[in-house]
Amino acid sequence: MQKFYWTMKDLTYVLMKFIILFFAVKALLKLKNKSSKKHAGTMNLFSFEYVLTNEFSKDIAKLYFRLEKKRIDADYESILQFNR
Repeated sequence: MQKFYWTMKDLTYVLMKFIILFFAVKALLKLKNKSSKKHAGTMNLFSFEYVLTNEFSKDIAKLYFRLEKKRIDADYESILQFNR
């Protein structure tokens, strides 16, 4: 298994981008009275409700899925590298 080495700045950047996009998607889903308690469910609902209906491009969905993968890597498979 490959380990990822992150600086605190990189880790913060990835997590903040994901959190911003995640809550924006949750707000959009709320407009359609949809919600999910899990990240994967939120991603899937966004795909069904907005991407497949062409309200949002597939590029936005790809960005969302890439950021989710990076978030998981950062949270669960990373080694934080501190610079002095």
